Amino acid sequence: MKVSNLMRPRILIVDDEPTLAAALRRLLVAKYQVFTATRSPDVLEALKSGERWDLIISDLMMPELTGMDLYEAVRQLDTDQAERFLFMTGGALTTRAAQFIAAQRGRTLDKPCDPARLRASVEAVLEATTSARTDG
Repeated sequence: MKVSNLMRPRILIVDDEPTLAAALRRLLVAKYQVFTATRSPDVLEALKSGERWDLIISDLMMPELTGMDLYEAVRQLDTDQAERFLFMTGGALTTRAAQFIAAQRGRTLDKPCDPARLRASVEAVLEATTSARTDG
């Protein structure tokens, strides 16, 4: 049975590497509505215009606006949307990034990402945010 797009969770992948964003999209598109963005300032503008996603998977280190800065801006804009982040990192971390990762309660993935771990992490965040929304 095919599930309509209206029932499928909306996921946004934000990564300045278009090839990686496309690869992640291919891993998730069978089960989710998946969108990609290569510029985090564009994502912030979309959010300011009222766009929302069930999950935002964001690279941590990007030019213009890092994943950390995007998260902080979203947190100021919409705390519910800010709870719907999952972060990816290539490993080379600044002190600030390492501290940020430590505060994310396990919502981080290493790049390259194991497909099974990606899917499990996506499910865990979606489940946690959905149950928090229905409980509260």
